[in-house]
Amino acid sequence: MSRHLSLRSGNPVLSQKTFSSLSQSGIEEKMTMNGTVNKTLISLFLLVGSGYYMFNQPSMGILAFCGIAAFIVAIVTVFKKTWAPITVPLYAILEGAALGGISFLYNSAYEGIVSQAIQLTIGILLS
Repeated sequence: MSRHLSLRSGNPVLSQKTFSSLSQSGIEEKMTMNGTVNKTLISLFLLVGSGYYMFNQPSMGILAFCGIAAFIVAIVTVFKKTWAPITVPLYAILEGAALGGISFLYNSAYEGIVSQAIQLTIGILLS
């Protein structure tokens, strides 16, 4: 039995093969906590910004485009990991716009549900 059984994932993107191929790529840059936090925050701001814009300026055509394009960009990122510096911010923007549009639709149907969900999420995060 593997001693890393608790860290095993069924996700093919997180397989052992994925990480072994990265060690052979010749990339010498080390992953740091600061770099991870900074890149995560940049992605989060892009996602929230595009979501906020789409929530306030909804368009069904843009919503459909962003949802499909985000899916395609995610698939491309899985198979072309070296493109991640371009595809991750692009995915964050597209996914944010799609989520903002979907949030607008739900908020139109059920008044106040989005603000309640956001407030509860932040409350749980800070507790």
